[in-house]
Amino acid sequence: MKKIVIFYGILIIGVGCNSGTQKNEENRAAKVISKMTAICQLTPDQSAKLEPIVETFIKTKVDNRDKYASDQPALRKADSVNKRHYIDTLKKILTPDQFEKFKAARAQMKANKNAGQDNGGEQE
Repeated sequence: MKKIVIFYGILIIGVGCNSGTQKNEENRAAKVISKMTAICQLTPDQSAKLEPIVETFIKTKVDNRDKYASDQPALRKADSVNKRHYIDTLKKILTPDQFEKFKAARAQMKANKNAGQDNGGEQE
């Protein structure tokens, strides 16, 4: 009896943790769509098309991190393939002008991230 109670306790905790992760992924996807809408001036139709794509990208990234936790080269390769597929899909949905805005925003975010790492993590 004690084993059954422990088993169900662990099962409930596991399911609870998983649903929390799923909500976090959905929140991240909503934030990405919101930022992209602001930066690229997406139409409602484009936002609707991007939502499942962004969710899949984030879910795949999380799954890759779990799957390749002990194999960094394999993780980098899997993430690279995932990112390439994501970018190729974005190119099909965004106009050329919107895609240029997207690339510029990504470059700026990357520069800001690198600048924060260069000065000991302190960002201005």
